Amino acid sequence: MKPILIYVIVCSMILLNYSCKKESETTKFRLLNVTKNTWEGSNIVAVYNYDELNRLRDIKHLEADMNFIEIFNYSTDGRLLTYENDYNRYSKKTFYYSGDKLDYLVVSYTNNDHVKRNDTIVFSYDQAGNISQQVHRNKQIYSQYFYTCDEKGRIITMMYGAMGDSTWYTWSTEGNLTKKKVKSRDIETGAYNTYVSLYEYDSGINFMNSIPYPAAFRFITSLWPSTMESRNNCISGPLYNTWWLRSGPYEYSYYNSAGYPDKIKSGETIWDLVYGEYQP
Repeated sequence: MKPILIYVIVCSMILLNYSCKKESETTKFRLLNVTKNTWEGSNIVAVYNYDELNRLRDIKHLEADMNFIEIFNYSTDGRLLTYENDYNRYSKKTFYYSGDKLDYLVVSYTNNDHVKRNDTIVFSYDQAGNISQQVHRNKQIYSQYFYTCDEKGRIITMMYGAMGDSTWYTWSTEGNLTKKKVKSRDIETGAYNTYVSLYEYDSGINFMNSIPYPAAFRFITSLWPSTMESRNNCISGPLYNTWWLRSGPYEYSYYNSAGYPDKIKSGETIWDLVYGEYQP
């Protein structure tokens, strides 16, 4: 075989191997920062920082009326150990596990009387491994939530305490929360009122999914289902469970190659979202 032919074959094999390797790697996007644009000007309202293992390390909120930080710390096994938040006043959640489930967490904070408190939140699960109960207690039980889930583990009913306050959730086949029905008791009259919220979505991927929140943190937020748990971006308003996006309805546009929106608009306000690529 001629030397030049051998050279061509070797180079082709190297290029093929490199090409296959690149195709097998999965590039992901993670949210880096958010800029809010109004008639008053533009300013960064949120910065997301990550550690060397691509884990969410902290979120810095920079609005004038909401300037605080969320901090995530991990144990040696990679699971969430503590979550700290200094919004209004400092609080800290410490996570404890049993097997692959979150067993309980301890919430440390200072109450309105400037007394340090340590509350405990205990979780129970059904035979399928889905959440069935959440109990908040200090020296005594002061709040209880009871859940039922669908076959995909999504919460479809939540009942609060013994008052009969209940919430029903409806999910689409795409994984979007489409309806929330709340029945709550009026303390003054004793009558029950019913409230229904309906939600609509775009076809893009929910920008919240680009934030690699720890599994235990996502579990905690999912116990109060909202549109933030949905697959697509909710175009109804207002949204909850995100600090810097508090009005609505919304328009999403300029989607990147992963399907996440680069711009969110509500009225005259526009939020610019900046993402970064990484290899998980």
